[in-house]
Amino acid sequence: MFFTSGAAALVYQVLFAKELTLVFGSTAAAAFTVLATFLGGMAIGSLIGGTVAARVTRPVFV
Repeated sequence: MFFTSGAAALVYQVLFAKELTLVFGSTAAAAFTVLATFLGGMAIGSLIGGTVAARVTRPVFV
C-alpha cells in the first residue's frame, strides 16, 4: 500500500511538473512550483496534525 501510494504521488508530481513547464516555459520554475507546493502542504498538514494531536487525549489511537 505504501509503495503504491508513493508511486502514484511520484507519477502525479512528474505530470504536474511537465504541465507547469508548458505554462511557465521553464523547467526550473515548474520544478520550484511543484516543490514549494509539496513543502507547503507538508507544513499545513503538520500544523493541523499537531493541533489535533494536542487536543486528543490518546493521540496514538487517533
